Amino acid sequence: MSGIALNSVDGALLHDVILSDITMDGITVPISMRLGARLKTFRAGDQPKPPGVLRDITIKNVHVTRAQRVGMLINGIPGHPVENLTLENIDIALPGGGTPRMRSCNSSRRSRHIPSGPCLGRCSRPMGFICGTSAA
Repeated sequence: MSGIALNSVDGALLHDVILSDITMDGITVPISMRLGARLKTFRAGDQPKPPGVLRDITIKNVHVTRAQRVGMLINGIPGHPVENLTLENIDIALPGGGTPRMRSCNSSRRSRHIPSGPCLGRCSRPMGFICGTSAA
């Protein structure tokens, strides 16, 4: 579904990532970054893990043709932003279109869901959603 998918849930720390010189064609969502707070426990008596970290991430020199759903989905959660994100020389080609209903979609963050494009619902094809970031 995603060409580049960087997700952090259940306390995972994802940092110091550099991705460069990537070509994609026909990808549903070329770039997806999501910080989630499922607060999931696996055993009785376990305490929920705090939200994880997505920080110090650089993505550069990316060329995408025929993206199918949305160009980028980048989401932090309240009080836990995606930090120090650098996007450089990103070229994404995707078709426009959609219905009036799709244009009124709810793109709000759903931090307790598994990070994925479908949690946003069916939307028209915007270039991207970026929210909950710092120093982007």
